[in-house]
Amino acid sequence: MYENYTDYERDYLSDYCEMLGNIIVKAADRPDVSPDQLEEFIFKLNQIANIKCFSNYKLFNIEDLVEQINAYTQPIGKRLKLIDDLLMKNEDSYKTSDLVLQKTSLLEKMSEFEKVEETMHKYIHIYEIRKAEVLRLIENNRYDDAIKILNEGIELSYQEDNTSDEIDWTEMKLDIYKSLDDKDNIIAMYRRLFILGNGILNYYRKLKTLIPNEQWKDFLDEMMQETNFNKNRSYYNIEAEIYAEEKDDKRLFKLLSSIKSDNLNILMEYSNYLKDDYSKQLVKKYVTD
Repeated sequence: MYENYTDYERDYLSDYCEMLGNIIVKAADRPDVSPDQLEEFIFKLNQIANIKCFSNYKLFNIEDLVEQINAYTQPIGKRLKLIDDLLMKNEDSYKTSDLVLQKTSLLEKMSEFEKVEETMHKYIHIYEIRKAEVLRLIENNRYDDAIKILNEGIELSYQEDNTSDEIDWTEMKLDIYKSLDDKDNIIAMYRRLFILGNGILNYYRKLKTLIPNEQWKDFLDEMMQETNFNKNRSYYNIEAEIYAEEKDDKRLFKLLSSIKSDNLNILMEYSNYLKDDYSKQLVKKYVTD
C-alpha cells in the first residue's frame, strides 16, 4: 500500500510521524511519567515497527525512537551515552537539534553547566540550537553573551544571504534591548529591521515616535536611501505610503512618475494624496504615454 502513495503523500506521512515521535519523546521526559508507562510506550512502538511500511525506514525510523524512549528507563549516565550514540548516527540531520536539546536538558539536571555550554557551542551553527542558547542565556540574565551569540548568527546569515534568519536574530536582539530599556539600540534594531524587510510600515511608524522631530527628516531620508523597496506590488507601495504619510508631495510625485504606465493601480491609489498641480502633471504624463 505504501508503494502506491505519491511522493507528496509519503513526505506528508513522514513529517506527521516525525511530529508524533517528537511528542512521544517530550511525553517520556515528563517527571510524572512512570517506568511502567515508559515500558508501554516501548512495547507499542515495537509493535508499530513490525508494520510493513516502517521496514527499512521507508516512512519513519522507529528504531531510533525506541532507543530514545528506552533511554528514559535508564540512569542518567546511560541516557547520555545513548543520546551521544544517536548523535553520532544522526550528525547534522534533521534530528540533531532535538537530540542536542535532550542532552543539554540531562546535563542541566546533573548541574553540568560547563558541559551544557560546550555542547551548545558545538552545535551553535544549527538554527534551533542558537535560538535555544540565546533563550537560555536571557533566562540567566546573561544579556551580553546572548547578544554576542546573536551577532555571530547575524554575521553568518549575512554571509549566506539568509535574510530570514538575519531578521529573526535582529528581532531577538530588539527584544533584549527592550527589556533593558536601551533606547539607542532599540532605534538601531528597528532601523535595521525596516531595511531588511524592504520597508515595513510598522517599523517606520515606531521609529517616528522615537526620533526627535528635528532629527526625523534626515534620519528618514538616510534610511529610505538604504532600503530596497519592493516595486512589484500592484496596489500597495510602502515607499509611496510613507511619502503620503509624511505629506512629501514632491517625492511622492517623483515616485509615481517613475512607475510604469501599465501599472495604473498604484497611481490611482496614491495620486489622491497629491496637490492639484502634481495630479494634473501625472494625468498628463499617463495620457501621453
